[in-house]
Amino acid sequence: MKLGRPKIAFGMLESNPVIEESLRRGEECADLVLVSDQEIPGFKTVVAEKPEHKIVDMLLSGEVDGIVRGTIDDFTTFYYYCEKTGFDRYKGINPGLVETPEVETSSGKRKYQFFLSLASNPEGWELEEKIYLTEGIAEFMKNLGWEPKIGFFTSVRPGSVGKNPKMDGTWRDAEKCVKYFKAKGYNAINYNIETNTAVEDGANLLTPVNGMVGNQMFRMVLLCGGKILIAPHINFPHVYEDCSRTEKDFLWHIKYAAAWANMKKTGK
Repeated sequence: MKLGRPKIAFGMLESNPVIEESLRRGEECADLVLVSDQEIPGFKTVVAEKPEHKIVDMLLSGEVDGIVRGTIDDFTTFYYYCEKTGFDRYKGINPGLVETPEVETSSGKRKYQFFLSLASNPEGWELEEKIYLTEGIAEFMKNLGWEPKIGFFTSVRPGSVGKNPKMDGTWRDAEKCVKYFKAKGYNAINYNIETNTAVEDGANLLTPVNGMVGNQMFRMVLLCGGKILIAPHINFPHVYEDCSRTEKDFLWHIKYAAAWANMKKTGK
């Protein structure tokens, strides 16, 4: 059994020197092959008319040990994977581990890390799905040695409940989630709209109002100089690492996909 440098396919929409610099660093831990609809100079590239389909075909055929979706289209890739494998696309669980830029705190400068659930626009608009995704991510965190502290969010402060029916619904959902997860033994809190308070309070699993809000949170963290470190499809049988198309540094995604591929080879 050969471990150490698994073969990882990376989806690349077009040449980008900043992204390519991070890929070269990633080649220290994996044999990379780029999948694109055009040749990417300086890299081994598989050129395909539909790179979203090709990268999945390479994964399922065993041509590569894992994939990082990169900058090619998310839904086209994800839906094609589900079509080819028979996986229920509504059952996918895809958390993102976020690292903030360095911020000033009362005890000095530091960076915060937390998992973000509901980070794809269609996700988490219904209470049942929100609970399903959050619970799956909490279990994943425990397997990694994290003790989840779950922060739920609303569109309304406590004193403003009653002013808008749609906003009130987000409050009721958050309260139901807190009750459910406390009954399961988790530390869960309704932080209403106060994301900053939750992070400063040590919440390490943030569940926003819905996936649209979560997607926007991802993008703002990136804009402010933070990172998305990993974004695995945790209940897929294959190594399928996701990301945000707005990212420029994919080193951690490649490292995680390589480590995940090596763990699968050992049967762990």
